[in-house]
Amino acid sequence: MENINTDHGTIGRCPDNRMDRHAWVLESHDKDIQRIEKQVEVLSSSLTTIAETLTQIKYFCVGALSLLVLNAFGITETIKAILLK
Repeated sequence: MENINTDHGTIGRCPDNRMDRHAWVLESHDKDIQRIEKQVEVLSSSLTTIAETLTQIKYFCVGALSLLVLNAFGITETIKAILLK
């Protein structure tokens, strides 16, 4: 068994002496790709949650701004007068 030296450092011992260096590196890359794909799924889920939260904040701000505009024109007073009749 031998250590496989790559540009990224030593990746470990080859468990099977019959396996050549390229197959060993390819297997290592496959494991790295699988790990990265899992991380992408987690990050994608996190980004979706962040986007949903930002959408809620946006609509909260739109509602607050609308209320301020209605107060500036006195429409809320008119609505109160109509509802309290």
